[in-house]
Parts: sequence; structure tokens; C-alpha cells
Amino acid sequence: MDPGALFARATAAHRTGRSSEAAALCDELLARQPGNVKALSLRAELAFAAGDKQLAVTLLEKASTRAGRDPEVWRNLGIARASTGDWKNAIAALERAHAGAPRDPGLRQTLVGAYVEHGNRALASGDTDAAVAAYERAASIDATVPGVLLNLGNALYQGSRLEEAIAAFQRIEARDPSFSESRISLAGALIEVERLDDAIAICAEALAKSPSDAGLWRNLGVAQAKLGRTADAIVAYEKALALAPTAKETRLNLGKTYEQAGTVDDALREYTAALTLDPGYEAAHDVTGKALLLAGRLKEGWAEYRHRPSMVGEKSRGFHRVPLARDLSGRDLHLRRDQGLGDEIFFLRFVPLLAERGAHIHYQAGPKIASLVARLDCLASVFTDDPPSVACEAKLSAGDLPYLLSLGDSDYVPSISIAVTTAAANEAKALLAATGPPPYIGLTWRGGTRERLALYKEITLDQLGTSVASLGATVLVLQRGPQPDEVGRLEAVIGRKVADLSALNDDLETMLAVLDRIEEYVGVSNTNVHLRAARGRTSRVLIPAPEFRWMIAGDESPWFPGTRLYRRGAGNDWTAALSALGRDLASSIGGSRQGHQGRPS
Repeated sequence: MDPGALFARATAAHRTGRSSEAAALCDELLARQPGNVKALSLRAELAFAAGDKQLAVTLLEKASTRAGRDPEVWRNLGIARASTGDWKNAIAALERAHAGAPRDPGLRQTLVGAYVEHGNRALASGDTDAAVAAYERAASIDATVPGVLLNLGNALYQGSRLEEAIAAFQRIEARDPSFSESRISLAGALIEVERLDDAIAICAEALAKSPSDAGLWRNLGVAQAKLGRTADAIVAYEKALALAPTAKETRLNLGKTYEQAGTVDDALREYTAALTLDPGYEAAHDVTGKALLLAGRLKEGWAEYRHRPSMVGEKSRGFHRVPLARDLSGRDLHLRRDQGLGDEIFFLRFVPLLAERGAHIHYQAGPKIASLVARLDCLASVFTDDPPSVACEAKLSAGDLPYLLSLGDSDYVPSISIAVTTAAANEAKALLAATGPPPYIGLTWRGGTRERLALYKEITLDQLGTSVASLGATVLVLQRGPQPDEVGRLEAVIGRKVADLSALNDDLETMLAVLDRIEEYVGVSNTNVHLRAARGRTSRVLIPAPEFRWMIAGDESPWFPGTRLYRRGAGNDWTAALSALGRDLASSIGGSRQGHQGRPS
């Protein structure tokens, strides 16, 4: 039988469902003509249908060497390779097929689908760059395929390429303004880049057409809350919850907004509701603990504080996390710092209580502060990254200490006291003398990092500078990492030169000595506030939002007696707080350089 007739019989057998016969006929034909493209393709199709995907790939790869630009062979090879997980080579084959038939809509859709699936797999593995590249190629082939631009925008968002993500979502908006999912994502990206008014406008416009979209209401609430419009944010979140009552993240956000508005009981109600929906919701446990501490319910709060992000999951492995015995005489304990420098100094206040139980404490300090804490009598040894020099019975996290020590609601433990070295005191004295005459006032306007938004605090230079402009004091910039233009901007607001001592944030020995000597220190909560407290000195702290160290309300915190607090008002309004700050500073320092009240020489 000639090869043409043999192939015709194989095709007929395949068409009528006689797969085994068709395969046998193909094999007979391929024994005579191993390079017969049609026979190789049909035999591959039969193998693929029978589940032998690797054989299908092998046959189609052989066919492709003789197929030239035949799009059908390359298409089938791409599909077969994809079925084995070989996405890189699958896409290469589909690209060859597309080049052979660029106007074939079915082939174009298959290629786009392959890129999208490749992007999805890359995104699931955490490779956002590869995902973005795959989605971008899919969009370049056919951006009208549903979901392509949305996937691209979401991958860019996940990779923190926010402006590019916004552009992708806006392309969807231009093509289909009714696509609410893209509007939710667009609003979220605008919120991330602090374009809050734009986010609110997008949500409001979309909600006018789709008032039953819980995601839009949620994002509207986020934007309103960030602008300090807590009443409007609460309304938006409640509408979102009416539409999606099991959305635990919305419950969490509503609770945070109640907390921002100063109503901790309402916040705790929402956090409890979130935990009812998901008892293992670590973020809800975390905020619950901080809200309880904020409300002065310390014992309950410290128990929940164990769920803070720095000690969740694998991060807590190997730590002792249940209350300690009253008598720890002679026991060697490895105590590790927890969170940032300010937190490290704050939690050191609990270490003497642990030492009083008889423990020998070997403390793992942050490198920048190790020399300072090495002077504390309550520590047996201090180290940084190396293991402790002695074998320890247990490893503890400093942030767990209040819970491990079973502290109660009235246990507002004072700050640790850290001595200043003679060398640092002399250095600080000379440094201050070179900046100008006393009195001195130190300023910072930013604390935390934008990567940890919950701990990020900032007040604008214009607002802060105006409060000190009329004071007869030498102004010291103590801000960690000021932007290149910020010192000049502050001088423009104040109307005179300031002394830039920001480099001291990398020399905490001298910073401690400077903070000990200056008359006033003003700023948001940061490491320097804790260092000043460690010298028994008070500060003037600007509070953008409630935080447990500074309590929910009031002019002072029991954690920092004597330190005066100035709280931002509703709607991001600092007017009353800064007016009070200006009056207090004028009373303390005055408009002249008389009445120097600094540390003695």
C-alpha cells in the first residue's frame, strides 16, 4: 500500500474513533518514511489523547524540523510542551506558529493564553519580574483579551512598580469604564502612591454606576482614613460590610479607623468580629493586642502582642513564649532584640525585672546600640550576631518580656537608664558649641519607614518649622537620613541657618550625649525620643495617630512621664497641636537666648 493510502486509512480510523488502529497505521507509515510530517503530527495527536504527552512532544519536535513555517505543527508542539510544564519552550513554539499565521485569531488567543498562564505561574512563585514580562508580551499581542491588562497591572502592583500599575489599570479604564475590578485595583494603587483624592474620585465615579461593589466601598474607606476623614471612612467601610459581611480585612480596616478616631472599644469590637470570622487571623490578633495596650488593658494586651509581625510563624520558632518562673536563679537566658531601634530601647526597660529573678541575661543587641547597652548592670553579656558565649537554657524575645513576666494593668515600667561616656560627653559639648550658642532645640519630622506603614510617622517641614521659627534658639537637625533639600527647606521656613547633625544617627554614643545636653527635643516618635528618655530627659512628641506607647488621648503617657504630647486633629489638622507646641516652647525657651536651662558643663 502506498504511503498516501496508508495515511488516508489512518486518518479515517482516527476520525471514527479507532485510535489503536490509527496509531498502528501511523507507526507503519513512519517506519517507511520517518520524516513524514503529516504522519508525525497525527501520531502525536493520538499519543497526546492517550496521555503520553512526552511522546507527543518528541514526535512534534521531529515534525517541526521539516515543517518550515507550518503554523499547525508549531501550535501543536507549543500545546504539547506546555502540558509537560515546559513553558519557556512552549511559548517559543507558539511564537513560531504566530509568525507563520499572524492573522489567525485562534492562534493569537492561544499564544496570549500561554503567556498569561506563564505569568500566573511566575507570580505564584514570587517572580514578579518574570510575570510582568509575560503579561506585557501578552498585552502587546492582544490587549483586548479579558484579564490581560488586569493581570499585568496586578503583577506590577505586587512588584511595587506602582506608577506602571496605574498606567495599566488606566488602559482598562479607557477601554471599558464599566470593569469594576480594574477600578478597585486602580484605586488601590493610587492609594499606595498617596494620590488619595484621585483614588476617592475613581471610587465615587465607579460607585455612582455600581453602588453594590464592596471592593470600591472598601478602597474609598482606605483613602478617606488616610486623609484623616475618619467619619467618612467609617461610613464607607460599613457600606462595604453590609455588602460583604464576611470580609475580615474590611473589619480590620474599620477597627483601625475607629482606633484612629479615638474610640478603642469600637475598634476592639471590629477586631473581635474579624477573629470570629477567622480565629487564626494573625493581623487581627496583632492589632487587638496594640488596641488593648492603648486602652490600658495591659495584661490582655501583652498576651495578644505575641502576635506582632516580628514573631509570627517561623520567626517565633525556638523561642520560649510562656510565662517564666518567679525564681530564675542561676539560669542563663539568651534575650534577643525585637523590631527597630526605638522598640529595642523601649523593651530594655523590662530587663531589670527579669534580672531581679536571678537570671543571667545574655543580650543580643543591634550593632548600632551594642556599646550603649553593654554598660547596663542588668546584663551578664552583650553580643550582636554571634551566638552567646555560654550555653543558654532558653531564648527569649525582648518584645515578649511583659507577657513572660506576667505584668499587670498598672505595671507602667520606667525607661532604662543608659549612662553617657566621658568621651561622648566631651564630644557633644564641643559639637554643640560649634553649632551656635544655647539654648538648643533638636528637631525630627519623620520616623519609621514607608515599607512599614503602620510604624511610619511624618509631619511636614513647613508645619514643624513654623512652630520654632520665632524662638531664640539654635536649631539642630537630628533627623535620620534627611532628603537632600530638606535642611535648606527648613532654613527657608525658619528664616535662619540650622545645624545639620543628622550624621549622629550613625553614632548613637554621641547622639545620646547630645540629647542629654540640649534643652528641647521636638519630633515624631522615633529612636531619639527613647534615647532621651534613657537619660531621664523629656521630649515634645507629635502624635499623628494613636499608638500604645502614647495612649489614646491626653497630654502625657504613663510610659514617658513628663514628655508632652501634641496630637493631630481630625482631617489631618495639626493647627491646635502646633499652636500648643509653639506656646509651650515659647514659655520654655522664650524669644531670646536668656535663661539657659541645659545640662551643666
